[in-house]
Amino acid sequence: MKQNFSLHNAHHSDLELMNFIKDVYVTSFPPEERREFSQLLALLQEETPFRVKVIRKGGEAIGFITYWNFDSYAYVEHFALHPEKRGGGAGAFTLQELGETLDMPIILEVEKPEDEMSVRRISFYERAGFRLWDNHRYIQPPYDPQKEELELLLMTQGDLNLDSDFEEVVAPIYKYVYKAEPKHYFAKLGR
Repeated sequence: MKQNFSLHNAHHSDLELMNFIKDVYVTSFPPEERREFSQLLALLQEETPFRVKVIRKGGEAIGFITYWNFDSYAYVEHFALHPEKRGGGAGAFTLQELGETLDMPIILEVEKPEDEMSVRRISFYERAGFRLWDNHRYIQPPYDPQKEELELLLMTQGDLNLDSDFEEVVAPIYKYVYKAEPKHYFAKLGR
């Protein structure tokens, strides 16, 4: 039976939808892996390449995906389904639909495969056509000075080669998403 999933732009003025997204966002990501929700809303109202799409099943909001639409690739910042709506194919649908709609490579961060959940998450992305670049160290800068930076890994889908283009691909993420100086983090990574 075909699932009735759809992916739509989320608008900051839809308060009910923003409250749903906030609830899923706050419960799905620990504080060090997310910005304050008020900052997310501000990004939606500004002229930035930041986008939020809501995932619906039969018209009901069940999750969301946030991404930055850069010139030659998209960076997925956050992707989550309501806990009661996971496992039904919505995640795979979302990644496929986003990839087809954007028609450009996609990059995202994942936690290192150090526990069952992170291993499952990486496997999910691999089934969706993503490649794990575990041969490249990557540091996620903190979202604000009170938070810690995190050692993560990068995964890509499409024509992104981190062996040859790591700095070119990662620099806009550092600069625009995290408001961090790329050279500082490249030095920390020994580049």
